[in-house]
Amino acid sequence: MVTLNGAPRSGKTSIAQAMQRKSPELWINIGMDTYINMTPEKNSSWNWFASRW
Repeated sequence: MVTLNGAPRSGKTSIAQAMQRKSPELWINIGMDTYINMTPEKNSSWNWFASRW
């Protein structure tokens, strides 16, 4: 797993796409919103964090 962290429009998606093109292995790019939405609520530490803001 590789995590790309940065401000909006800082090139995270471009880097992930370049990694997908260059690697002979399968790389899957999952955005944070997608990850949060596919994680069951009972198992998500994100829900605990987000509820405090």
